[in-house]
Amino acid sequence: MEITGIRIYPFDTAASGGKIRAIADVDLDGCLTIKGIRILESKSGGLFLGMPSMKTRSGQYRDMVIFTDKEFAENFRHQVIEAYKTNGI
Repeated sequence: MEITGIRIYPFDTAASGGKIRAIADVDLDGCLTIKGIRILESKSGGLFLGMPSMKTRSGQYRDMVIFTDKEFAENFRHQVIEAYKTNGI
C-alpha cells in the first residue's frame, strides 16, 4: 500500500497546555482515507502520531487503525511527520 496524499490541519493546543499540534488525513492508494490522525508533541519535544480511537463501554480507548507491518508503520509515521514539518507549521 502506498501513501498517495496527506492533508495537515494545524490544531495547536499548546496555549491551553495540550499536546496536539495538528490533525492529519492520509490517503492510501487513492482508495482509502484515514481521517483524524493526531500529531502530538512528547514531553521531550519530539513528535509522534495518535491514531483514531474510540471509547469503549468500559471507558478505555481503543485504536481504530492498527499497523500489522512494522516497516509500513515506520514509513507512514515518517511521511506524516515530515508533511507536518514542511506544510503544517
